Amino acid sequence: MAAGLARGDKALIEDSIGDIIVTLIAVATLEGTTIEHCMKLAYDEIKDRKGYLNADGIFIKEES
Repeated sequence: MAAGLARGDKALIEDSIGDIIVTLIAVATLEGTTIEHCMKLAYDEIKDRKGYLNADGIFIKEES
């Protein structure tokens, strides 16, 4: 994916994302879980965070 991003090669980026997703699904299956369950855990952890994306696309967390 890094090469695709560096080159601006959309097809390579998309293929790489697909490869990553397939690999993550396989790892989840081997660990006795699902990709959906893992995504829900991650979402539940961050869903209530407050903040914004700066001009560089970096999430800046709002101070409590």
